[in-house]
Amino acid sequence: MTICLLGGSGRTGRLVVQEAQERGLSLLVVVRGDAAQRGRTPGVTSVVAPHLDAPEVVEAVRASTVVLSALGPRRTTRPHELARPVGVLADAAAGVGARVVLTSAAPVGAPHLGENQAYRRVGHPLVQRVFARAYAELLRMEQAVSDSGVEHVVLRPPRLLDGGGRAYRADPTGAVLGGRSLDRVALAVALLDAVEQPDWTGRTVGLARA
Repeated sequence: MTICLLGGSGRTGRLVVQEAQERGLSLLVVVRGDAAQRGRTPGVTSVVAPHLDAPEVVEAVRASTVVLSALGPRRTTRPHELARPVGVLADAAAGVGARVVLTSAAPVGAPHLGENQAYRRVGHPLVQRVFARAYAELLRMEQAVSDSGVEHVVLRPPRLLDGGGRAYRADPTGAVLGGRSLDRVALAVALLDAVEQPDWTGRTVGLARA
């Protein structure tokens, strides 16, 4: 199995690399910058490219059986800046029968039906308004992956924390009841768990702390 990791130099991506090493998995990690400064981690091969949908990245995706995305928009991210290249890479993955695991965010979708009215009417809409720009780009990324027809899983974690907890709850209906936070390392674990989780295929999976 060949795994290509997008966003491998980010806060979540670095944890995915560590988790993959613990599991004895090899990664193709897409990075920007000087190749001489990268690729020295055992089990990690760096794919250095000037932008996300560069030919080098497309070829890395085509050489992979799984593509993990730890990408996330920033405040300066322009509309379609991530969604467009992610769509290109999802198309490439679909062409070779690969599997894509995409990181999104819980507030992109509706809250769990069992949530209390205060959260449904006030808390959730407030978070959606505050981070509307980022969530709009995540939704575009989700749509781009879905439109490609690739075998995929969308993970929607809530607010990410820097704790060391590895356990998580998962709900393949899209949202976890009472899910307000998740340790970032648990997201890294879930990303790799999703590689071989057949029940999650084609689903939007909500995540939260156990």
